[in-house]
Amino acid sequence: MAFNHPLRSGAALLAIVFLCVGCRNPVTPSTDTRTTAQKALDSLTGFEFPTLTGSTNDLSSLSTSFMVPVLTADGVYALSWTATPMTYFKKIDPLSGQIFVAIPDSVTADTPVTLTVTAIPTASRSAAEVSGTEGATKDYSVVIHPIADTATAVAAVLGGLSGNLLDFSGKDDVDHVSGNFELPSVGSFGTEVEWVLATPAGSRATTVGGLTLTPGNPATGAPASVTVITSTTTSSTATLTPTVKKKGGSGATGTPGTPITITVPTITAQQKVDLDAAALSELVGNALVKAGKGDTIAAITSDFTLPLAGDRGTILAWTFAAARVTTGPVAYTPASGAVLVTPAATDTSLALAGTISMADANPKTITIKVKVKGGGGSSGTGSNSISVVVTDPTTPGTSASLSFLDPGSVAITSYTLKKGHTQALNASFEATSYSWYIDGITGTSLSSTASCNVDSTNLGYGRHFLFLEATGTSIILSGSIAIDVVPLPEPGLAVTVALPAAGSSVLTFQDSAAATITTIIIRKTTPVEVKTSFAGSSFAWYLDNDFATKASTTATCTVDAASLGYGRHSLTLEAKVGDIVYSGTLPFDVGAVP
Repeated sequence: MAFNHPLRSGAALLAIVFLCVGCRNPVTPSTDTRTTAQKALDSLTGFEFPTLTGSTNDLSSLSTSFMVPVLTADGVYALSWTATPMTYFKKIDPLSGQIFVAIPDSVTADTPVTLTVTAIPTASRSAAEVSGTEGATKDYSVVIHPIADTATAVAAVLGGLSGNLLDFSGKDDVDHVSGNFELPSVGSFGTEVEWVLATPAGSRATTVGGLTLTPGNPATGAPASVTVITSTTTSSTATLTPTVKKKGGSGATGTPGTPITITVPTITAQQKVDLDAAALSELVGNALVKAGKGDTIAAITSDFTLPLAGDRGTILAWTFAAARVTTGPVAYTPASGAVLVTPAATDTSLALAGTISMADANPKTITIKVKVKGGGGSSGTGSNSISVVVTDPTTPGTSASLSFLDPGSVAITSYTLKKGHTQALNASFEATSYSWYIDGITGTSLSSTASCNVDSTNLGYGRHFLFLEATGTSIILSGSIAIDVVPLPEPGLAVTVALPAAGSSVLTFQDSAAATITTIIIRKTTPVEVKTSFAGSSFAWYLDNDFATKASTTATCTVDAASLGYGRHSLTLEAKVGDIVYSGTLPFDVGAVP
């Protein structure tokens, strides 16, 4: 055959040799190890922050609000946003993607901010249950620029007060406003905002076309509020106009913005219930944002408060599955909406059911799955799940005092640590040596590295202090932070006083499960009701053994810790039943609000 000709055979062999050059080192195709969620986030590379200045990292013109996407382009993943620090953001709306900016005039230099986006599969968006393979995160670095010029600052704030940037919490728009909403009374860069509700003739009024305006207070930052008055038969319109001026500026009238026309549609009670029910996930997300710890429904680490009323006059009731367990991840107080979070050893998914009700409407219940992040228990990270960071002094050379920061980079002087929990602290700088001490006991260091874990197991209730001495190349830096050790929350915050057993005159204090308790934890903003389970001819309640002034002379006493110092206090009751005088004392610990 022709192929066997010597010349042809040699040519074929030579070709094979050339083709095999490099066969010993074949090119190995790279393997993409990214999860599907991470690929979805990476596809946002072209995402730009909308600005009026043209710079993709300039928030100077976004003094009121800007928008971020809440879904990937393919609709497979929902996008949840957080910011570090949250100092310059009033709110991040999880449903609309609006981020409301509040830049104080104290910002005089470019300030970096990190926006973090988390991808959550939309198939479980209502559940927001994300595992390590289902979710992914990505950071965006943003620079906030100050505006010192008054005219420029006023114009920037007005530019962000258009109708599509008002805070309708993702449920409404200017052409369909069915729920109450708020309007800012202060703007960025030291400005204040006044809102005018006008009649068709152009004169000011309190109530126009289905809207009632309550002015805000720029001095305190309290927003203006708008109550929406809906009808089942007639729609209505009204006009809101913002006026912005510099605080303390000479322009008494300020600069007016573009009037915003608001339309209030016809709506029934059932539609109100249905609309508020659809916003339940958003309400939970907003409650977590308001807590200011950077939590989402996929990663809850800190205490927060659930709303008990919807924006349309509806009543909300919440139920946690297996919530009120002493060692469980959350304890919920229905009367106040307060949720106390105690992270378990591992991530714990819980069902949170929200029920919306209103007169003349069928109630609706929607279940939202939330996840409490692991890390609690005896080896946990503390009651508020924060990791305290220690930094160098802000002005090295003029100060040798270290500063302690929370996760939002805000300086803190104390934190709360539940009994039996461990808190991590880390120095964010390098030094030649470190020495950590508790309560000034310098004989033995708790740690000699850049990290220290404070275990509250062997610490008494009340206030303690952690000291750090760090030696640098030419300076010794030191600092201290207060630690308030408080008990784990009991199952319930309503305490009952029961008569003693026969042969004793000492009253007993019981929790909601009728178990005798010897102490409770009271937070600064959560009053506790203590009441007797028996009738008496007289009652006298005293705080901290102050027998000069009674806290109450009835069978019920409300303990409000707002004016009490942190640490241990006591509540004493003297009750006369028949001819016998009974008495009892309940110690309680006032813990810091996270």
